[in-house]
Amino acid sequence: MGDLFKRQIWAWRGVWMTAPIVATLTIALRLSGVLQLLEWAALDRLFRMRPPEAIDPRIAIVEITESDIRQAQQWPISDAALTLLLEKIKKQQPRAIGLDLYRDLPVEPGHAQLVELFENTPNLIGIEKAIGDNYGAVVAAPPKLKELDRVGAVDLLLDGDGKVRRALLSVRPNNQGQTVYTLGVRLALMYLEREGIQLEPVEGDREKVRLGKALFDRWQPNSGGYVRANTGGYQILYNFRSLACRGKIETCEIFLTVSMSDLLEERIPRDLLRDRIVLIGSTAPSLKDRFFTPYSNNYITALPGVKMHGDLASQILSAALDGRPLIRTWNEAVESLWIFAWAAIGATLAWSLLRRRWEFFTVVFAACGLVAIAYFAFIQGWWIPLVPPLLSLGGSYISIVSYIAYTERRRSEAQLRYHALHDALTGLPNRFCFLERLQEAIAHSQIHCDYRFAVLFLDLDRFKLVNDALGHRTGDELLVALGHRLQTLLASQDTIARLGGDEFIILLDNIHQLGDAIAIVDRIYEQLQLPFNLNNGYQVYTSASIGILINDADYQEPEDFLGAADVAMYRAKARGKGCYEIFDASMQGDLKKLLQLENDLRHGIDRAEFVLYYQPIVCLKTNTVTGFEALVRWQHPQRGFISPAQFIPVAEETGLIVPLGWWILYAACEQIARWQAQFPDDEPLKISVNLSGRQFLQADLVEQIERIIKQTGLATQGLKLEITESVVMQNAETAVKMLERLKTLGIQLSVDDFGTGYSSLSYLRRFPVDTLKIDRSFIHEIDTNSEQLEIVRTIVLMAHSLGMDAIAEGVENARQLKILRDLDCDYVQGYLFSKPVNSEMAETFLIRKLNAY
Repeated sequence: MGDLFKRQIWAWRGVWMTAPIVATLTIALRLSGVLQLLEWAALDRLFRMRPPEAIDPRIAIVEITESDIRQAQQWPISDAALTLLLEKIKKQQPRAIGLDLYRDLPVEPGHAQLVELFENTPNLIGIEKAIGDNYGAVVAAPPKLKELDRVGAVDLLLDGDGKVRRALLSVRPNNQGQTVYTLGVRLALMYLEREGIQLEPVEGDREKVRLGKALFDRWQPNSGGYVRANTGGYQILYNFRSLACRGKIETCEIFLTVSMSDLLEERIPRDLLRDRIVLIGSTAPSLKDRFFTPYSNNYITALPGVKMHGDLASQILSAALDGRPLIRTWNEAVESLWIFAWAAIGATLAWSLLRRRWEFFTVVFAACGLVAIAYFAFIQGWWIPLVPPLLSLGGSYISIVSYIAYTERRRSEAQLRYHALHDALTGLPNRFCFLERLQEAIAHSQIHCDYRFAVLFLDLDRFKLVNDALGHRTGDELLVALGHRLQTLLASQDTIARLGGDEFIILLDNIHQLGDAIAIVDRIYEQLQLPFNLNNGYQVYTSASIGILINDADYQEPEDFLGAADVAMYRAKARGKGCYEIFDASMQGDLKKLLQLENDLRHGIDRAEFVLYYQPIVCLKTNTVTGFEALVRWQHPQRGFISPAQFIPVAEETGLIVPLGWWILYAACEQIARWQAQFPDDEPLKISVNLSGRQFLQADLVEQIERIIKQTGLATQGLKLEITESVVMQNAETAVKMLERLKTLGIQLSVDDFGTGYSSLSYLRRFPVDTLKIDRSFIHEIDTNSEQLEIVRTIVLMAHSLGMDAIAEGVENARQLKILRDLDCDYVQGYLFSKPVNSEMAETFLIRKLNAY
């Protein structure tokens, strides 16, 4: 009896020593913000677990779709079209109309009629961006509505992970203390006026207001899972309406939704919008007015802004009229007690069930109970801490079990063994571990003739570019994320290892045929098409070259298998980025040829075997040659002319593109300076030179270019640098700064191959670029393919709207030229005028003053 009592005292002492320490550490972690992202993720999961709700019958969305924009053939839509749309809505007698369109500038025709309609529609509320932020400056409200005090502010707040979880009810954008209600609030208040419900302050508490059945608490900096949140304005937590489906967010409707064309063409019942709040806004993906919410699982789908405004209005109406709960939180003291309680539960379970078979499952059951409590509380409108109590529960349990079950010596031995066999960065098996397992597979295949395995050698494409552009820490994060993603694709018996750098090796165990290995490779490429969202906020896309080897090859040693797979990978990389190659014996010779080409390329640069060719650029307004694009050619002493398609990828891969690029720039500037002096009466000629991705990342880029300009005596206005779309978008913020520095030299800038990559219009308008160069792939079928024609039309219009010129490359026939003239394209180049020619032939164009087109 005495021993039992002593053990109980010892156990309780352990509980009361462990629980406070674990709880204190957990609270400290929470207050530091380390757990904030996890708490947000838990909140998102709670939203997605809620039962679906019926659509709110009081809200209707009139969406301007991609189809509507194409039908209108312009954006923004004209004031006349908007006037007609509003008149159609007014006829249906809605209770309130919300215009989620920034209309601070007239879009003729019809501006006067639109302003008159605004004045005569007292239940119409516009929107303005009352406070500037990181995403842009203040944006004015539609005309006249500000003067009539019928404007609501933007009500969306982005959290650090890019999602919207909080909403603004009101803001104070100026120093006079004027309160501006947000769009959703104004619409809800207008709806509630007819019900006799108004906002009422709560006596004795300025942080609370009452609206019908709802009591609104102002959001505090450390409410819920937030830590030191910016609580400017009057904020609440979004209580998103549960989606009535489990598919993509874009396909889920939480309100009645009709398109602009349906309304204009009267394809809806006459009283469909009667007595509703009607919100008008764009849902077209091309306009990028979309936001991630807790329902945006894996950041794949987003909700249009107009539906976000509708969700807030619905939340206010449901709370005021129906008693639908708002999301509330505990104060910090209660949350701390909650965390401490679960630390005590974890410690108690660990001590009371020590060394019993079901001890772990009991703790798991307790954790499931905590999740259930948090879920049912959330259903009732309470967001209570989930991650910190789970951490304190598990922390207490693990701390005690680790203290009792393991010794420091055994932990050290396990760590030494682990580090000997695993990569320190990714935690994957290392080369030594992989070779051990490969040796086992080889031995097994020698005993069982029907046993097959495959070796995949994977090397990331352009990984050095990520390291140079975003830093080695980001590169390391990419490697870790890639390793985790690859692991999810493999069976438990397969092995993935990191050999070093950006090289990974995979052992596919016990496959049936080569097709099984190719199927895994296809799945890898599918996963690589998805972006990597890294912890520092960067979103990185990458591809890989993969070599495949199955054990049919006549090899006996693991290193031989590894080398053969490596050869196949290099063959894949030589073919182009993002592809795979299956090893065969002939590849060894091809690899030698590739190495010889690289060696010749190094000597060719030293021996000045390269020459420049020039392709004329023609101005369609004056029908004259205004400049040339400089293109490099390699005159090999033994092999003759070598196509750029062969040596440029090798130069990019080896880094030789940098010295070659500086030579090209110097030679081109020297030649155009000579031509400017030779033809002084003409408008100053320009030379366009491609700047490679590796050159663009050079720290002394601007100084090098400035030095070349001074040495050649070229006026800076005569040089235009072409940077590909993918390079400038790799790290847009850095690109903006570099382009601005280049612009200060007086150099013209062009975005090359525009339309073939991914561009953010918000960044494009910030780039100090003079020209958008339309890729030849769009020009090739412009006279036969209407879709290609519309793409080119859009690019030309976008260039002009941004104050840029548009140049089309690859023009090959008169039909294409006529279409480009009709589209008001500024410049063209292509085989219709001339293929790239040497400097002597290029001078003939200047002498003739090309005037035949």
